[in-house]
Amino acid sequence: MTKTKANVLDCTIRDGSYLIKYQFTAEDTFFVASSLCRAGIGRIEVGHGLGLDAQYKGKGAAAISDAEYIEAGVAAAGDKAKIGVFFIPSFASLDSIRAAADVGLGFIRVGTNINQYELGKEAIELAKSLGLEVWANLMKSYVMTPVEFAGIAKSVADYGADIVALVDSAGGMTPTQVREYARAALDIVDVPLGFHGHNNLDLVIANCLAFIEEGGLFVDGTLRGMGRSAGNAATELLCALLDREGYDIGDVDWEELIALGQRLIEPNVPRDIGLLPDEIASGLQYFHSSFQPLVDKSSAAAGVEPYRTILRLGVESRKLVTEEMAAQAAREAALSGPEGQVRTKKADYKWLHREACESLEDLLAELKVVSPKTGYEPVMTLARTRSADHHLRIAPVRVGSGYCVGHVEVPAGRETEIYEMFKGEVRLWMADRDIEKPATLEEGTLWLKYDDDMLLLTGLRDAVEILGCGGSIYMPECNESFANLVRTIIGDCDDSDAEIGVAISPVSPFNEEDVGRIKLGGKLLLSQPNAISQSAVEHARKRGLQIWRLDLGEALLAEVARLFQSAKRLQGHAGRVEVSGLGVVAGGVVGEGGDYIVNSVMTPTTIIGKADGRGGVLPLSAADDEAKSLIIDWILNSMGSSR
Repeated sequence: MTKTKANVLDCTIRDGSYLIKYQFTAEDTFFVASSLCRAGIGRIEVGHGLGLDAQYKGKGAAAISDAEYIEAGVAAAGDKAKIGVFFIPSFASLDSIRAAADVGLGFIRVGTNINQYELGKEAIELAKSLGLEVWANLMKSYVMTPVEFAGIAKSVADYGADIVALVDSAGGMTPTQVREYARAALDIVDVPLGFHGHNNLDLVIANCLAFIEEGGLFVDGTLRGMGRSAGNAATELLCALLDREGYDIGDVDWEELIALGQRLIEPNVPRDIGLLPDEIASGLQYFHSSFQPLVDKSSAAAGVEPYRTILRLGVESRKLVTEEMAAQAAREAALSGPEGQVRTKKADYKWLHREACESLEDLLAELKVVSPKTGYEPVMTLARTRSADHHLRIAPVRVGSGYCVGHVEVPAGRETEIYEMFKGEVRLWMADRDIEKPATLEEGTLWLKYDDDMLLLTGLRDAVEILGCGGSIYMPECNESFANLVRTIIGDCDDSDAEIGVAISPVSPFNEEDVGRIKLGGKLLLSQPNAISQSAVEHARKRGLQIWRLDLGEALLAEVARLFQSAKRLQGHAGRVEVSGLGVVAGGVVGEGGDYIVNSVMTPTTIIGKADGRGGVLPLSAADDEAKSLIIDWILNSMGSSR
């Protein structure tokens, strides 16, 4: 029996961009589009969330131009998929459609509020004349009745639209309503119908399925469901469910889409969205999570992701999963890896991302992209340059612990210039103890000091410990104060037959004689590239030394988190207040004997204990029940105070 066809259009780069303030880069576009093509998706929408020209009409700045979004998508897709954009006639120019067609656009979706559908006529006719596949997306379709929607759908089809889309812009429709609108339109419209929904009532997947069941041909999704408001249907889940329910989804590899959602999207969004791969697989297979430990063990042994194992368990696993069943499913998963990759053209190297920032302008631009994508606060850290030439050095942006960190080693006299350049985008600053705070700071800016020498030594200690050098270390002589710090942190560093050598100073670089102090086959750790001469590098290689570059990124992130989280604790949670005549303290404030201790005086959620008056915490007893009740009332009132 012939299966009913169902097509999934992916609009991760377009609708998903709302979630990250339109900061998908050319690299993001290229890799997401490439990956979607490899997984068999045939239509991919890119660009600013509001479509062509939006970023030039005050709708929010995007990371790159409209043309670059299309070019990156086309370079990734080749002839494997059509690349499309969105177009809203109320502010976008018809010339932009022509320009988009010139750089390889495959389809365009003309979006109008359904009660203003006539505004799309000229754009639809132009796009058709340029040979594009044209959609008419009738936004806020629900403001019309099903019969009215059907009549308007016929009108835009008569304009020349190849596909007409029912659009649940607010995510408020139910499967029953979707069916009614689809039936009404299918009765009188000769072109295929599409559906674009949002997930505000957690019904978008059910709505998509209802739409396809009624005879609709196209449904929209985004990886992990990322999108405006509550998001869209998750492409990976939508494709998997349609396939399970017996629809023909073509060559789409939904199992690979599940991996893409986890690999490409989950680490780069500012909030927890979408379902995890194991959760999707469990629902598709009716797999109970009580059997997860067996699957995890077997999957680890076979070197596969657990969700791939779950998908290969038989029907009997709905009742019971044994160790043998899990092992067999894991072996099958290992034998059925992803299909072959789509190879890209040689010129595609242009879409690869530069890890290093070549200028302060590059660094600022990178922070402006990465911060909204992750939802993490941008931070600038400044240290005195250690290089012999005293040049400014810029590190790659580091991301972790809730912060996006730009780091600059700055020569004396340039810190004010850097602050002035970044102050509009960055309010958190961390500077080495030798760098003075600017005379005036913008309101809301926090400027904290740290010790870059201690940071260097912390990173050095960690590297020595992880590399397993047994305490046998050689480091050339350096200034006495720094040498004392080294001895404090990692011990003596003057072994003549050391397992590891540390090149610490670019002013007095590691030389061949220093290399000779390290055992054959030992390790050489560079604090930075210019801390060793070229001849010493060559000599080290001849002696069979492993050469490592000290990366202080994790140490820097840890220091940023420590300082600013401490500041947040002290400034946002610490203090002493009176609650119904009771003393309440938090955040390290030492209470008087008998005061009650909570986790925060600003946003309390927990009673920790009772102060002993000397900085200690006493447990609560039955005698404290009345006071405890009063404090709980205060906590509950605090939780509701923002209403």
